[in-house]
Amino acid sequence: MESIRERQRKFETLIHKTEGRIEALKTEYNLFFSGEVKIPPEKERLDIEKVIRDIQSKDLRSGKLDFLLQNLSSRFYLYNNMWLKKLNQLELGTLNRPSKTPKYEIRSPKEKGVSKNSTVSLNNEESFDSFYSDYDKIIKKSDKSKGKSKEDLINSIKLKMISENIIDANINLSVINGKVRIKIKK
Repeated sequence: MESIRERQRKFETLIHKTEGRIEALKTEYNLFFSGEVKIPPEKERLDIEKVIRDIQSKDLRSGKLDFLLQNLSSRFYLYNNMWLKKLNQLELGTLNRPSKTPKYEIRSPKEKGVSKNSTVSLNNEESFDSFYSDYDKIIKKSDKSKGKSKEDLINSIKLKMISENIIDANINLSVINGKVRIKIKK
């Protein structure tokens, strides 16, 4: 017959193994939400949830095991709620997973794009009007139907600058293969 300490050691080992499974599951969900994997790891999530419920239903615990179990279950349920919320957003269409397109483009030597540089400042609203004027000229050289409205474009540029803590920026506008590219630099 097993002693109480041996059973407690088994529970502690099970808790540590489950922690490793949660970290692996977190990685799998990150791959799913980044678009690398097509199917969410729901089976593994449900298995871990069942293991946590089984451990919580056992009476043979100590203060140390209670602390470890509370930490484990809190972390899992925090991740679980986040994953379920993101899955729900995917189903509703409010969250888009990135597609597996290359992040860079190879240009042939003979391909020449139209390019324009602008300087903008969060302290100078007129600089954004000047930037949009340059953007409008570039769009006319490519395809006007693909252009954003003035307010949407300026707000997205401002939001990007604020999120990256940039006050003054140089913006490079270019047309490559009929698509307008906007690069923000400090």
